Amino acid sequence: MKLRLLIIGAIIFIFFISSYYIWFIDVIFAPVNILSVANNTEGDTFTVTQFWNRGDFYTVELIHRDPDGRRASVIIDPDMIKIWRCRTIIFEETKEYHIFVKGRLLCRYNWDEKRLIRSNGVSITAGR
Repeated sequence: MKLRLLIIGAIIFIFFISSYYIWFIDVIFAPVNILSVANNTEGDTFTVTQFWNRGDFYTVELIHRDPDGRRASVIIDPDMIKIWRCRTIIFEETKEYHIFVKGRLLCRYNWDEKRLIRSNGVSITAGR
């Protein structure tokens, strides 16, 4: 009986500690979680999503739909821990969309150039 309780307690402890990095429901069902949606005054829509990449950790993606309905997407981070939301700011004057996670700038996206610049300086052009 004591051994069974010890094993159950250890499993629960490991589950709660590891849930900071991986949410086990995501591993089983792999849903796409919407972290943020924003629109600018020109009619562009920006959606930040996160999904379990079926390997290790989570992939965070930005999906940009322009007013004509064309879609462009870019991977923000292919190896991130589980996050539940992100803060975003649209800067109309510079045509940039900034994405923040846990108070730090993760990346910025210029919707005219369809170019994402990560906080480490890596620049990526969004694909269709």
